Amino acid sequence: MAAALRHVIAVALDDLDGPGSGVLELPVSICWSLASPRFDLSDRNQVRSAYKYVMDAARQPAHLIPYLNAALLKDVWDDLGLPRRKRAAWEALNPELRSRPAATAA
Repeated sequence: MAAALRHVIAVALDDLDGPGSGVLELPVSICWSLASPRFDLSDRNQVRSAYKYVMDAARQPAHLIPYLNAALLKDVWDDLGLPRRKRAAWEALNPELRSRPAATAA
């Protein structure tokens, strides 16, 4: 279990420095299973896929910071399907990521 905990990397949203538009190209060290690890950031499904690759492969904050963008991460957060421990670590550091209950009609 200790080995699994070492690989739960979370950073503050303010530290993220990834692009908010255009094409995100991930290095082979993060996205080794695709022939072309390029993701169109205007396509929400591609953002979700790219961020899942990055968050799964990260072993240190430097693996996250240049690729993730705070606004895009917030947008896809609820759909990433992260393991509970990883999700909890990110939400503890960034409470704004926690799911908000749907607004009720008055």
